[in-house]
This record gives sequence, C-alpha cells and structure tokens, in this order.
Amino acid sequence: MTSALTPSKALASDPLDTQMTKFLDLSQDILSLVRHENAILLETGELSFEAYVMRKATLMTDFEKEARKLLGTLSGRNNRMNAQVMLVEEIRRVRDALKVNSGFQLDSIRARMQEKFAASEDNAPFAGVQEEGTLCH
Repeated sequence: MTSALTPSKALASDPLDTQMTKFLDLSQDILSLVRHENAILLETGELSFEAYVMRKATLMTDFEKEARKLLGTLSGRNNRMNAQVMLVEEIRRVRDALKVNSGFQLDSIRARMQEKFAASEDNAPFAGVQEEGTLCH
C-alpha cells in the first residue's frame, strides 16, 4: 500500500505520467530535506551531525506519540478500518526505513567521518608539499 499523502501517487501510469511522478517525488524529497535543514539551522544555528541526530530523535518521538494517539482513537471503530490499515502500513514503512538508518548505522558513519577528518588533519602539514610535487628529505 502506498501513502496517500504523496500528491504524485494520484497520476496514471503512462510514460509522461511516470516521468511526472518521478519529478514530483524528487521535488517532495528535496522539499523535505531542505525543511529539515532549515529547522536545524533555526534551532541550533548550524548544520552539524549532532543537531541532525537531535532533530531526528525529536521527530521520531513525535511520530511515536502521534501514532499511539491515532491507534487509540481508531481502535474499536469498525467504520475506520481503512484508516487503521493505512496507519499501520505507514508505521511499518517508517520502521523498515529506520532498520537501514539505525543508531548503529549512524554511529558507524560518525566514526568513519571522525577517522577521515583525523587522517586529513594528520596529513595537513604535508598536503601542500605533495601537491606541488616536491618532497622533503
């Protein structure tokens, strides 16, 4: 089941519509990313890994609260079965995406970035010499 929130999902499946769907999906991805970057910048004044992780944690907490509230509201209402199914599918989609993007993965990325920066700092005094093609003896 696909999310009903994406405007591009309403289009038919001929080649032009497929191309338009891809474009609209890309547009939504860009808008979402920029909105989060802007929120981080407005909250912390800088785009940093820590600020990004804090923003993500806040969003995940809000997502969980809203999901619990909606599930509680919808439970036992037979006339809202479609809404329940849609909500459960959306929760699964987010959960599946988070499996790839887990805290372990983020810690691993952070460690690699720190190693990369440390290596570049270690080589910094010699970077200019190597680029110019001369060697120190």
